[in-house]
Amino acid sequence: MTGKFIFSMQIMFLGLSVVMVVLFTLYGLMVLFNRFFSRMPAKKEDNNLSNKDEKPVTIKSTAEDLPPQLVAAISAAVYCYRTAHTAPESCESFQEKRPNMDGSRWLAAARRDIMESRERLVISRRDRT
Repeated sequence: MTGKFIFSMQIMFLGLSVVMVVLFTLYGLMVLFNRFFSRMPAKKEDNNLSNKDEKPVTIKSTAEDLPPQLVAAISAAVYCYRTAHTAPESCESFQEKRPNMDGSRWLAAARRDIMESRERLVISRRDRT
């Protein structure tokens, strides 16, 4: 009985060691392939000392560079965001129209449930701070 136990332990340790050697070998191959075939540029050790002659790149973007439709859309979005809490009717044309909930009890119940869950979320966030 003791001989079988010792033999089974030897087989188990031999199996585990073979598996670990194979795994470490595969990991080493992955590291080597990553180093040789990587598309990423090599990391620079010290960016401040190695490239003193190079100037930093700055991107200058003005309203003249952008199309006027994009400028108008961004301006409208910023205006709507800034005035939403003070004058909600000012952004009414930008907001999505909500369905009429007069005839459906299901829509009203869903809306009430959403509002209650938002209220619980706001209360739980206040308790954290």
